[in-house]
Amino acid sequence: MMTLLEEELGWKPPAFILGDPCLVAFWAHEDGLDDVAAIRRIEHEWGIDFSYEELAKLQDYDLQAFIALIKNKSQQAVSGNRR
Repeated sequence: MMTLLEEELGWKPPAFILGDPCLVAFWAHEDGLDDVAAIRRIEHEWGIDFSYEELAKLQDYDLQAFIALIKNKSQQAVSGNRR
């Protein structure tokens, strides 16, 4: 996650800890679309899709909760592909 935040949003590690809010970590400070690019990259690299509702809740998540969501969705995607 920290590599992605650096590459997509320009944050140099160790800029964040797990308890930091997603709204701060995904702040699009360069062109206004950095956050969208980061979310799309997460979906692509982990083979998941976020619903509109999940993306709307990002404002309530810290990085740890968001990573847990990614992990959960990734595991569901893998188990769904086995069926």
